Amino acid sequence: RYLPGQDPEEILAAVNALKDTQVTRTFHRKPVIVARDNPYVQALGAGIARVTNTDHDQISIGRHGASDAASFLEVGVPAVECGPSGDGHHGPEEWVSIRSLGQYRQALVEFVKLLADRLDAPGEDDRHLRIA
Repeated sequence: RYLPGQDPEEILAAVNALKDTQVTRTFHRKPVIVARDNPYVQALGAGIARVTNTDHDQISIGRHGASDAASFLEVGVPAVECGPSGDGHHGPEEWVSIRSLGQYRQALVEFVKLLADRLDAPGEDDRHLRIA
């Protein structure tokens, strides 16, 4: 895993330069980048903001790790990673906030309502709406 702007070959060379270290690359994916001004990102941010009473411009964009979003983006489907609050992912101490589960559900409902409003707006072309 590497961040936008980092050179994967440079990282691989640095790791392979460590004593008694050998890395075998099994696959490679580019970092996931979706523009903050993407209309679907804006709609999702607005849906979250409605539920959490947060300014949607202040919602965090960018995460470490890997997700299926990369697969969607590779075929031209906008995708972001979004979910309830928690910590300890993929480990014995993993937890999720029960309160945030309800907020997450409601934020998704608001997101779908905003998409429906967008499709009903004059001049909008629904042929470009793809939800995976």
